[in-house]
Amino acid sequence: MKQALKYSLKVWLTSCIVVPLVWAVGFQFIYSNNQPFSPTTFLSVLFIIAATILTSFITWLAFYLSIIGILRYSLTHYKLKILLTGEAVIVITFIVFMKAFPGFDQKVYLVNMACHCLVIGLGIWLYKLKLLGTTPNIEPLT
Repeated sequence: MKQALKYSLKVWLTSCIVVPLVWAVGFQFIYSNNQPFSPTTFLSVLFIIAATILTSFITWLAFYLSIIGILRYSLTHYKLKILLTGEAVIVITFIVFMKAFPGFDQKVYLVNMACHCLVIGLGIWLYKLKLLGTTPNIEPLT
């Protein structure tokens, strides 16, 4: 279970940090008129990273529990199953936020969702999930 926890945290935190940084660099490039990053911009990025972590904690928990379930019941194509589950969790989360806060621009939601899906997908494939032995080393949840 420790390996699934470490793996899910790596993938989730990578998404929580990389996506806001990409957004900040993109906005800086498009709207800055070649001005350097200001301390205000840096603080804004830190705030967005913190807000992303807080608002996506439930998403991480669902992702983590799905990894445990996948590893407990089948090791066949486990990375593909984790990828599909991770992407589904992200899409469901964004649908919930789009319904809960309909006043925001839907294009921003969709671009943000696509960025998170891309980073989550890359993280799932790039990070190693160490399986102990040929069967999952995960204790029952009871």
